[in-house]
Amino acid sequence: MWGLLYPQPYLTLPEEEEPRFVGVWGQRHLQYLKEYRRTVYLDLLMSGRLSSYLADIEGQAQERFEGIVEQMKQAQGITEQLKADNA
Repeated sequence: MWGLLYPQPYLTLPEEEEPRFVGVWGQRHLQYLKEYRRTVYLDLLMSGRLSSYLADIEGQAQERFEGIVEQMKQAQGITEQLKADNA
C-alpha cells in the first residue's frame, strides 16, 4: 500500500568555527571544488570544515602571490627609491 516505510534521520550540519575571511583565491578554489571535486566539497561542507579550509587556501595563495611579486621586484631592480622618484 504505502511501500517501505522507515524512519528518516534528521540531518543537520555541524556547527562551524567562527567564520574566517575568504577572498578571491578562496572563492576560486570553492568554485573548483564544486565543479570538479564534488565529493571533497561535500565532505568539507558536511564536516563543518569548509570555511576554515578555504581560509587556509586563501592564506597560502596570498603568501605565494606576495612572494612572486617580491621576486619580480628583485629581478627587475625595483626599489623604494625608484618608486619615489617616479611619483
